Amino acid sequence: MNDELHLRPLHRHHEPDPAFRRALRAHILEVLQPSAQSPASGGPNDEGEIIMLVEDRPQTSKAPRRRRPFLLAAAAAAVAVVIGAAVVVAGDDDDATVAVGRGATVFDDRFDDGSGAWQPDPEVTIEDGRQVWRVTSPGQKVYLRPESLTERLVNMEVTAEVSTLDEASSVGVYCRKGAVAEDFYYYFRLGPGGASIGVLPEVRGTPGETLNAAPEVVAPEAPFSLTARCVDAEGVSHLTLLLDGEPVLEATYERPIPPGFGALEVQAGPPGSSASEVAWDRFVVRTVDG
Repeated sequence: MNDELHLRPLHRHHEPDPAFRRALRAHILEVLQPSAQSPASGGPNDEGEIIMLVEDRPQTSKAPRRRRPFLLAAAAAAVAVVIGAAVVVAGDDDDATVAVGRGATVFDDRFDDGSGAWQPDPEVTIEDGRQVWRVTSPGQKVYLRPESLTERLVNMEVTAEVSTLDEASSVGVYCRKGAVAEDFYYYFRLGPGGASIGVLPEVRGTPGETLNAAPEVVAPEAPFSLTARCVDAEGVSHLTLLLDGEPVLEATYERPIPPGFGALEVQAGPPGSSASEVAWDRFVVRTVDG
């Protein structure tokens, strides 16, 4: 159930050489520069254009993976150029697609199947286009991330659409989640105790810290969306929690944690509560222009 009780923290991803990725991107941009200057392209800085690059990736989960229609990689067959940062979108069994763009959607899971390759948990299932979490132990906190999202991000926005939420449970979204259970993250939580923003620092063994809280902020009736926005500026992380797209809580952290992934969290109610049941309709990760 809890990540700390599994062997999955021993698993780590292969991280591609950043220098190789930069060199590859520069080479592709140089090769395609003539087409970027053509009249049909609208000029070299046309932000409506996208280039899709494909690279081999190792299999990271036993969950089935298929090319999904909602992923950015399947959106168009045209190849063009836009100047921006490289980000990763989930793809097939042995590849991921890199989109060169700014403010791009890099992962979008509508839970039609298991191709998002989320970390496995016996109490988390895909049912009728929803990801359903049934947390049976009172007070138990569970967090999972999609392993098919392999690119670590700094400035990012993570949005989860909550389909159902029982009155005793808390829900949360993470940004900059590390690859394994004991790694760092920023958390954005909402539950019976209100809303809060906090951090698990980079140094292992350091306890988590609540950066700001708003007990008066209550969860709206489901369905609703919960968004974590993390942006660094001048050496400070600026963190915002949004409900249905409206900011409800902000915080800052002056020792920014490293780049990481988006993730979800559910915490069951206290002893005496019914078993927790939370369902998610959608999970989206986007880059944010800093």
